[in-house]
Amino acid sequence: MDMMSRMPCKKYASNVNSKVIEADHEVVSFDVSALFTSIAVDPALDINDRNLLESHEWELHTRVTQSQIMDLLTCVSKNSYFTFDAHCHQVFGCAM
Repeated sequence: MDMMSRMPCKKYASNVNSKVIEADHEVVSFDVSALFTSIAVDPALDINDRNLLESHEWELHTRVTQSQIMDLLTCVSKNSYFTFDAHCHQVFGCAM
């Protein structure tokens, strides 16, 4: 992780404002909320479950059962957390 990504917001803004951007460069910004989609978890799980039941080609590559895959997907999809500013937050929806 570079130094800029660990700076408090005001210090970061001050640092960025002092930078000179060359004519052939562009400044871009990525909003943290854009890292997560707004896809609801339950419909996404239903689609995955249906696809696993309809197509059996995946069974040639693993001994994991459809039920185990769905249990894992459900656990991962419904238990997404991240830490920001020393606080833990739960993510609702499917992360990209």
